[in-house]
Amino acid sequence: SYRPASAFSVRMLASKSRKKGTGHCIVAQMPYIRAEIPIVILFRALGSVTDRDIMDHVIYNMEDTEMLELLRPSLEEASGIQTQELALDYIGKRSGITGATKEKRISYAREVLMKETLPHCGVGERCFTKKTFFVGYMTHKLLSLALGRRDQDDRDFGGNKRFDMAGQLLVG
Repeated sequence: SYRPASAFSVRMLASKSRKKGTGHCIVAQMPYIRAEIPIVILFRALGSVTDRDIMDHVIYNMEDTEMLELLRPSLEEASGIQTQELALDYIGKRSGITGATKEKRISYAREVLMKETLPHCGVGERCFTKKTFFVGYMTHKLLSLALGRRDQDDRDFGGNKRFDMAGQLLVG
């Protein structure tokens, strides 16, 4: 897709910032959604329903116990939401829509995931798989950074910047 990237971020919360206090929960900030969404609920909304499927997208070596321990609080936090429909409703409830029916909330959440979340991966429901892999990659990088296995990205480095070329500017 030729759409530019959207304002989507993944971050790890301090263990005291959540009410349950189970550990470091990972959350995503999505466009058009007011609240932060737990990353496991986002995976379920994108179609990865089982915990094993989510772990396969985030943790590339299942014998890596340190990374599994960092992901566990996020899996525990989302234990009450086990289906794609419940995850979409959870996201829809945290949108700006008030007084909407469950079907409208689910439809709105699906539209936001399709068109506004990571549009450079494609727009449409068939692109949910690409978006799932990309969110898994982002989460893996975050966990690797938290474990001290990689350095933080340098925002000032030219390779990490997005450049608009003259041809694209003339066409648009």
